[in-house]
Amino acid sequence: MLERAGTIGLRDELMTDRELGTALELATTEAAAALGLREYGLAVGDRADLVVVDAAGVPEAVACHPRRLLVLHAGRIVHDAGRLAPPVS
Repeated sequence: MLERAGTIGLRDELMTDRELGTALELATTEAAAALGLREYGLAVGDRADLVVVDAAGVPEAVACHPRRLLVLHAGRIVHDAGRLAPPVS
């Protein structure tokens, strides 16, 4: 979704930190709401699909294509600092 947020930012000439934050919200939270997805976000009981990136904040994460440090899918680590995580038994 960071890539999509970046595309939205480029297409609509969003340049400020606040505007890049809005682009990320459009590509994530607002898109999930429009699709009627439940249990989306960072709250207890949600799916826990997330990506941790090497960026100082949202604007840098959207604009700079930072390295992925950790990827979780349904609460399980699937990528850890550039290495595939071992299969979960």
